[in-house]
Formats: sequence, C-alpha cells, structure tokens
Amino acid sequence: MIETGKNAIINSIQQDAQKEADEIVQKAKKMAAERLAFLDKQQKNIYAEAEKRANDQAEILKTRISAGMKVEQKRKALSVRSEILTKTLDVVFKEFKDRMQKPDYADYLLNWIVEAAIGLDSEKASVNVSERERHFITPKLLKKAEDTVRKMSGKTVFLQLSGSAPLDKQGVVLTSMDGRTAFDNRIHTRIKRNEREIQNIIYEMYNLTGERA
Repeated sequence: MIETGKNAIINSIQQDAQKEADEIVQKAKKMAAERLAFLDKQQKNIYAEAEKRANDQAEILKTRISAGMKVEQKRKALSVRSEILTKTLDVVFKEFKDRMQKPDYADYLLNWIVEAAIGLDSEKASVNVSERERHFITPKLLKKAEDTVRKMSGKTVFLQLSGSAPLDKQGVVLTSMDGRTAFDNRIHTRIKRNEREIQNIIYEMYNLTGERA
C-alpha cells in the first residue's frame, strides 16, 4: 500500500511537471511566432520604405532629366533658328550687294532716299551712300526724289550729295543741313528695324515653331 501511494505521488508530480513543461513550450512557441511575425512585419515595412524612397528618388531624377532635355531642346531650337536667320540674312545682304551692279538699282536708292527724307522731315538734307553707290546719286535722281517727297507728303525738300566720307555699309543716310538730325536707311539698319517681322517670316517658312528669340 505504501509503495502504491508513492507511485501515485510520483506519477502525479511527473504529470504536473510534464504539463508545466508543455505550457512552457507552448508559450515559447507562441512568443517565437509573435517575434517572427513582428520581425517579418518590420522587414516588410523596411522594404516598403526603401521602395518608396527609391521611387521618390527615381521620380526626382526623372523630373531633372526631363527638365534638362527640355532646356537642351530649347537651346538647340534657338541655335537652329539663329543659324537659319543668319544664313538667310547673309543671302539677303549678298543679293542687295549684287544688285548694285544692275542699272535698276537706282530705283532702290530712290525709294530709300524718299523714305528717309519723309522720316527726317527737314527742308534741306544731304544724302550719303557707300563708295560703290556714289555714282547712282545724280542730280536727276535727287530731283526725282524731291518731287516724289512733295507728291507723297506735300512738303518741299532740297537734297544734295553729301561732302562727307562715303558710308562703310550699303544704303543711304540723310542728314539735316545743321547736322543735328539724321535718318539712317542703310540695309543693316532697315533690317534691324524690321527684325522681329523678318524673324517670324523666316521661322514660318522653315516651319520652326516655339518661343521667338
């Protein structure tokens, strides 16, 4: 009987110990699972944050590259328009230079003189041109210019060939007799006065769109 009682006590203690061990193991497994779940969530959060930062950096880089490309495209467009404008004007200057060899060039000078005389609005003015144009300025041409000014504006003007040194560029310059005012009607100056309109015409001819230079 005593031996049986001891066995019962021992068995009871072993059962309690086993139960307690099982509980400890379950708690340990639960804690391990929770720890793993936390680490997994933390890892996912780290990956998500890293991905977001990478995407943000990619967007910033993409924006910078896009802006740089637009600036470069605009720079190239401006360069192309400028080059075409320069080449076109070179052709224009050469064309007018070649026209000096033709008899009807006097008609161009006449129109420029009349325009300058009306713009100057002086009763007396001297007419100056380049050395190559000098022989076109005859008394007959000046008289015709005076008559044309009178017909167009109703004003009388007296014109004479300038005694100053010839101009260095093609075209005409009219100066009042007192030397206080002048009207520059040289080719370069005429183009400069109409530069924006000339640019627009050239850009439209070559189908160059975009902001004007």
